[in-house]
Order: sequence, then C-alpha cells, then structure tokens
Amino acid sequence: MNYLTALHRTKEVVLSVSPNGASYDVDWARTNLLAGVTEARVITPDGRELPLAGRPDTIWTLMNLLASHGLSNPSPVLDLRKHRMGEVAGVVLDACV
Repeated sequence: MNYLTALHRTKEVVLSVSPNGASYDVDWARTNLLAGVTEARVITPDGRELPLAGRPDTIWTLMNLLASHGLSNPSPVLDLRKHRMGEVAGVVLDACV
C-alpha cells in the first residue's frame, strides 16, 4: 500500500539501474522521499535541521548530486556532519537555500 501512496503523489519514480543497463528496480525508499510520503531533512555541518518537505525539485537535485559524487544516502536524513559528506556539503547547502 505504501507504493500506491507514493504513486498517487508523484508521477516520477527513482530507479536503480544495473551497471550494464540491462535491468532496473524501483527504489521505493527514495521515491517516497520525492513524493513527500517520507519527510526528507538535511542536517547542516553546524547541526541545524533543514526540512525538505514539499520540495521535490530540491530532493531530485540532491539525489543527482550525491549520485554524481558516488555517494549514497538511503536514510531520509542527509547528515552533512559525516566525514564522507564533506566534499559536497557546500553544494548541498546551496541547493537547499
């Protein structure tokens, strides 16, 4: 039923594609973020929380940014205090403003 809720709220889904492009799976966790079914948040390096509810364009931007840097964040919370997020923290914050 969770899938139906997501599809009623968005026409877009997030796909995970195999390296050879021969197969794909719907990434329902990320689709739920995009659809607003699950509330996405960013935690800034100084600990502030930035809610992304109702901002699917920003969420898409962040997903693409992370993917382009080979980073994955399966959680609805993107914590920029983590060491591995250091190189993208500035760009993420720019996208969230």
